[in-house]
Amino acid sequence: MCGRARLSSDWDQIKKKMYLSSQTPALNIQPSWNIAPTQDMLVVATRKDIGRAARLAHWGMIPGWAAEPKAMGATFNAKCETLAEKATFREAWAKKRRCLVVVDGYYEWRKTDKAPFTIARTDGQVMALAGLWDRWGKTEGEFVYSCTVVTVPAGPGMDTLHDRAPLILNEQDWAVWLGESAGDPAALMQPVSAEGLDRWEVGKAVGNVRNNSPDLAERLPEALFA
Repeated sequence: MCGRARLSSDWDQIKKKMYLSSQTPALNIQPSWNIAPTQDMLVVATRKDIGRAARLAHWGMIPGWAAEPKAMGATFNAKCETLAEKATFREAWAKKRRCLVVVDGYYEWRKTDKAPFTIARTDGQVMALAGLWDRWGKTEGEFVYSCTVVTVPAGPGMDTLHDRAPLILNEQDWAVWLGESAGDPAALMQPVSAEGLDRWEVGKAVGNVRNNSPDLAERLPEALFA
């Protein structure tokens, strides 16, 4: 699963890496090393008027038909197996409201001992997680944009942490997921392996959402032996 993430990369770097339209306005993205559900995530989707664009969206899906703009339960993750069935996600899936959730990395707690780890790309580039987005409200002034991260079974090298993992998309698959080119997005929903990824244990301070500083993502020093 994916319940915490981090993003501190420079906006210009993100805009270039994600091939955003030149018409995309600069976003005031505050660096965060401990993004939690109900906070904002950076999402990228394709607009008909300008192409690939980015915005901030509430992490935790709020479907357009909801009575009020608040997530109903734990909607920050969506299992790939039930996207077309779960009421919270099926309309967004049917209407092709797919997006990329941009992070520098995410955190996972090892299932055996609850030790926290962070997972990132070995090349240090930003990571694109498969997501869905939705919009609540009827007018521009009241719109609330929200998102969820799609999860798949954890594959080799990842299943030692947890049995689920966010769907991490390779760059060559972004256009298919976003509907920019032909292809079946459902075919991309395969188990995620550790290939091209790095992971390391971090301190337990990341478990408290009020903590937010670069040291949260630092490698835990190896134990010292006398």
